[in-house]
Amino acid sequence: MVGNDTRLSGTLDPAAVVSIIIVHYNAVVSLENCLQSMAEFCCRPGIEIIIIDNASPDRSWRQVVSGEWHKGQYAAGECSLVVKELERNLGFAAAANIGATSASGEYLFFLNPDIVCLESPFPALLDFYRKTEKCGTLGPRLLYPDGRLQPSRGSFPHLLSTFSHIFRLKKFLPADEKMVPFVGPLLGSIFAQWKRADQTQQVDYTTGAALLISRDLFARFGGFDEQFFLYFEEIDLCYRLDRAGYTNYFLPCVTMVHEVGSSHEETYGFKERVYIRSLLAYYRKHKSAVQTGLIRMLLKLSFRARSLVLLLKSQRKKAVADELAVAKEHLAGLRAMLDQS
Repeated sequence: MVGNDTRLSGTLDPAAVVSIIIVHYNAVVSLENCLQSMAEFCCRPGIEIIIIDNASPDRSWRQVVSGEWHKGQYAAGECSLVVKELERNLGFAAAANIGATSASGEYLFFLNPDIVCLESPFPALLDFYRKTEKCGTLGPRLLYPDGRLQPSRGSFPHLLSTFSHIFRLKKFLPADEKMVPFVGPLLGSIFAQWKRADQTQQVDYTTGAALLISRDLFARFGGFDEQFFLYFEEIDLCYRLDRAGYTNYFLPCVTMVHEVGSSHEETYGFKERVYIRSLLAYYRKHKSAVQTGLIRMLLKLSFRARSLVLLLKSQRKKAVADELAVAKEHLAGLRAMLDQS
């Protein structure tokens, strides 16, 4: 896969301790901000940065990695910067695996291009990982750009959490940090995002937006499952590690800022279609046929409920007829996709 599908520029560092792997797709501004923070806080000897571009239509990202960066710290040898260009969009999991296969570091740090470092994360992350027996993955605390806490760890999917997501119940609840004092002690074991975020803790999974793992361990477990084009690939990996006796951790003393969603396709409904495919793939892989069937039924019910809401809106708001027609077409497409899956 790597040989014919990629073009490589830069030089790998055979003495690297950490390989930062950034999968990029159409997020030029975010990538530039990310690399600026890397140059300020992370560009040190023993660090290599590997950028995997997933065939971005916007090719201006090349200017970001081939201009000033090679005149500064990267060219000076403080850390290496390597770029791989894929000829087609393989999805996050496959692109991340290509980056991992190319990496020289003892540890892999998967990082979204829309994340900005506030400090070097590696002294604390590496110290904890090395001292913790059977550590699987390790993730930092993430914040939104406005300073609000962002969910960066979670519980493995189950029927209750999936029901809540499918019917979008969370939008009716206060922000996670406001929920913690009230329901954290009671429901924190079911919904990990309602646990306190100022304590180091064992978690079911940490988000793939910023995830540290030993390169040998990642290879031993086969990396990310490439059937997950986007979403659930890190949950699947953490689940496999958990079942093999490894523990995943959340380390809030390391904080990063995550813009969220800058690399996604702009086409209407893309994220939802991909999410549903990955959700069903996860349930088919790790849950019973009965549970998978229940999820399919819940999805169909949610589509019907949303169609009813659209019908009511169309009767009240004639001015948004075109917008509603697009939404209806999207729901019809989701139903057809679900019938075929």
